[in-house]
Amino acid sequence: MPIISFAFGVILLLAGCAGTGEVIPLKIQALPSVRSINQNFQDIKVVVEPFEEGSEASRLGVRTHLGGGETVFTVQGGKPGDAVAQVVADNLKSMGFQVWVKKSDVSEVPDKPDITVTGQVQQLSAQARSRFFSTKLTAKVKVMIRVANASDRSTVRLNLEGSREDAVFWFKPGEVQELVNRMLKENLDKLLADVRVQDRALLTK
Repeated sequence: MPIISFAFGVILLLAGCAGTGEVIPLKIQALPSVRSINQNFQDIKVVVEPFEEGSEASRLGVRTHLGGGETVFTVQGGKPGDAVAQVVADNLKSMGFQVWVKKSDVSEVPDKPDITVTGQVQQLSAQARSRFFSTKLTAKVKVMIRVANASDRSTVRLNLEGSREDAVFWFKPGEVQELVNRMLKENLDKLLADVRVQDRALLTK
């Protein structure tokens, strides 16, 4: 009897942990920065355009449930390219740049910015795999960023790339959202640490 009861309990546990195909939008955003504002950047005008994205980019990833089935993660607002572009813009603002984000429904941006930033989201993923008594979380990002300088007509290419893992006992959607945002912050901080301005152009060290 104990063996039968245990087996029945496992079946109930797995049934309760099965995925139903629920779609959960995650808010991808810049986390607060503690970096100090560079006074030399404050008169530099930067326009960030929405980043391009792959055909499957609207689906961030899935949570694979212990009892089978999936929960789907998407980007709140539906466009990872817009979300990542906003994160990059907010990080540039925190450095002291004057930043505008160009959107299809907004035209109030400088006609002649000093710097124009474009990009391509090649990967932005969030995965969660449930196991007995834990859920493994994985987040990955790969973005190509192109900086066009008006002063000398030069271009700079920056590669935002990284990953982060974690494991939790009780899974909550906010945990995978925090993992993605933390990963973006850590890797953007590393990338932008090498940025400098010379003759109103953004360059890397």
